[in-house]
Formats: sequence, C-alpha cells, structure tokens
Amino acid sequence: MHDGNGMLEGIVCVAQDISELKKAEFDLKAFTERLSESNKELVEFSHVASDDLQEPVRKVMAFGDRLKNKWGDVLGEQGGDYLDRMRNAAVRMEDLIKGLLSF
Repeated sequence: MHDGNGMLEGIVCVAQDISELKKAEFDLKAFTERLSESNKELVEFSHVASDDLQEPVRKVMAFGDRLKNKWGDVLGEQGGDYLDRMRNAAVRMEDLIKGLLSF
C-alpha cells in the first residue's frame, strides 16, 4: 500500500491453506495408479483364462470333426446328430469365452 506521495506504507498478504486439497490430489493420484495396475493385472488374467478355457473347446471341436469325418457313416444318423450337437455346443462355449474376454 502506498500513501498519497507514493511512499510505501504497508504490505497486504493473503494466504489460504490448501493442505487438504493437496492431500486429496495425492490420494487421487495414488488411487488412479493402483486402479491402473489392477486393470493391467485383470487384462493379463483374462487373456490367460481365455486361452486356458478355449484350448479344451478347440480339442472337443477338432476330435468331433475327426470322428464325423472318419466314422460318420458308421455312427449313423443319430451318431452324426450327436456329433453336430457337440460341435454346436463347443462353438457356443467358444463364443461365450470370447464375449467374456471382450467384456
């Protein structure tokens, strides 16, 4: 502050405590980092689980196809129907696993 002649008379200082704001900011940053790490772990887990679940389904489909190709005529109409149902169920399971991974 200056007087009428421009001489310094005093100083005005305004301060505000922002400790709580800084603590909240720090806590939010730490939470965000933990959440990001958790999401990375979840993605890794889902890929491993997906591969582990899809492998048996692929085997069921492959061996079902082999049975139908090699022994389809011996199995007859009912045996072929069972193999078709087995393969359709395996395809549905594969779709469910892929949908779960996408989710």
